[in-house]
Amino acid sequence: MVAGYRGFIDTMELASNTPSLKLNYKPFKWLSGSLGYIYDQGIYRVRTRALNSYEVAKFRVETYSAEVTLAPVDYFYTSLLYERRNDSTSVRSNGAGGAATTAQLPDYKANVDILTWDASFALSKKTAVTGGYSMYFSDNFNDFSSTGLPLGLNNLSQKASIGVKQSLSKDRSLEFKYSYQNYAEDSNNHIDDYEAHIGYVAMNMAF
Repeated sequence: MVAGYRGFIDTMELASNTPSLKLNYKPFKWLSGSLGYIYDQGIYRVRTRALNSYEVAKFRVETYSAEVTLAPVDYFYTSLLYERRNDSTSVRSNGAGGAATTAQLPDYKANVDILTWDASFALSKKTAVTGGYSMYFSDNFNDFSSTGLPLGLNNLSQKASIGVKQSLSKDRSLEFKYSYQNYAEDSNNHIDDYEAHIGYVAMNMAF
């Protein structure tokens, strides 16, 4: 073993499978919806210079989604998407391989709810007002409380935006947008909380 290189990874293997299913439904020309499910499961096997055996980590992610799109008139469009992600990870200390530990830990969970809304309203053939809102919410702080390790995560992230998009020609458009973002985390006494006001101008060109 070379001194100073104990943490270097010699080999890493990943095996996973990701089956998915999506159902689309369009009862009317102006109304459509979909339901989706994705199952992602895998295992990491990592070997470092400090060990003669592999460390194992397993993960599982289940994603449920529902989306509705509404376009009742030519100049108005809106879409609403909801996702629920159920994530869990297990390592040597909570039963993903290796010797049993004296203090067995539960799987680490990172479940999150995601809500996204987008809309566009055309003022004319060349000018449109756009808006949107997104929210990410997790409530996993007590996952480890029974072991005396209150890890987990409990946070809320939000973003709202409004903009104006102007078509300059067939291949070029100019967009002005303002966004407000905030983040709040209960699990660390709000030391990472923030608010942000963002304004930008974008030029889009097709070649």
